Amino acid sequence: MTPANQRGFKKAMRGFIDYCLSHNLMNVDPLTTVKLAKMKDTGGFRTWEEVEITAYENRHPPGTTARLALELLLQTGAARCDMVRMGRQHVKAGTLSMRRQKTGVPFDIPLLPSLVTELGLHPKDQLTFLMTEFGKPFTANGFGNWLRDRCDEAGLPQARLTV
Repeated sequence: MTPANQRGFKKAMRGFIDYCLSHNLMNVDPLTTVKLAKMKDTGGFRTWEEVEITAYENRHPPGTTARLALELLLQTGAARCDMVRMGRQHVKAGTLSMRRQKTGVPFDIPLLPSLVTELGLHPKDQLTFLMTEFGKPFTANGFGNWLRDRCDEAGLPQARLTV
C-alpha cells in the first residue's frame, strides 16, 4: 500500500471509527496508533519559463489545436479535467464561466484578446474547444498524454511542467 493509499484509507475510516466511538461500540481509537509511511517529495510541478513558451509557440502556430491548448492553459490555469470540458457554451459576453469538476467551485474568467483571436481560428460547431484528431473530445488523461507529445515536438524537457 502506498503512503498516499494509507492516508486515504485512514481518512476513509475516520468517520466510521468516530461513529463507533460515539455509540460505545469501541473503547479505543485504533487509528491513533497507526504509523503512516513518509510521502516522497516529488518536487511538484515547475512553471514554464518564457523561453519554453516561446519554443512551444514557434513549433505550434496559431490555428492548431496545440496552440489553442496553450492559450487556454495560460489564460485559465484550469486542470486537465476542466480543460477538456471547456466549450463555447461556457462563454457569454466575453467571459468563460464554469464549475471546477473536482471541487464544484464556480469560476469566471474574462477572455483576453489573444485567446479570443485563437478561438476565432477554430470550428464553432464543436462541443468542446479541444478535440482529438478523430473529432472527439479528449479525456483528461488523453489530453495530458497528447500535450506531452506536443511538448516533445517543441523540444521541451521531460520535467513535470505546468504552464
